[in-house]
Amino acid sequence: RGIAALERIGEKGFLSSMASSLAEVLVDQDRVEEAERYVEMARASSVEDDLSTQASWRVVRARILARRGEHQEARRLVGEGTAMWDTSDYLDARGNAWLAASEVRRLAGDVRGAAEAAQAALELFEAKGNVVSAGRARAARADLPVG
Repeated sequence: RGIAALERIGEKGFLSSMASSLAEVLVDQDRVEEAERYVEMARASSVEDDLSTQASWRVVRARILARRGEHQEARRLVGEGTAMWDTSDYLDARGNAWLAASEVRRLAGDVRGAAEAAQAALELFEAKGNVVSAGRARAARADLPVG
C-alpha cells in the first residue's frame, strides 16, 4: 500500500528505496517474478546519485538473474552493487551485498568465490556488531564445501 501511495503522489525518492527493499524481501521468499517488478520500479525511479538504491537494485537483480541461470549478468551486477556499497560506511548494507554476492557465486558454481564473499560479509557484520546477520554469513560459509 505504501508503494501505491508513493506512486499516486509522484514521490520517487522514497519509492525507489521502498521498491528495492520490497524486491529484496520477495526474493528472500522466492517470489522472483514479483520481485522483478519492484526491482524495475526501483531502477526506473532512482536518480543516478542515489547510492543506496542504485547499489541495491543491482544486487537484488543479480540474485534474480542467478536464480534463472543468467550467471554472467548476475555476477556483473552484483559486482557493481558491492563496489558501490563498498564506497560507503554502511556496514550492514555492505555485508548484505557481499552475502548476495556469495549466493550469486554459489549459484554460478564458484564455490571458492562464494566462500570468500561470505567471509567478507561476516567480517562486515562482525565489525558492525550485527550478530544475527553474522550468523547468516557464518551459515552461508559453512554450507560451502571449501575450507
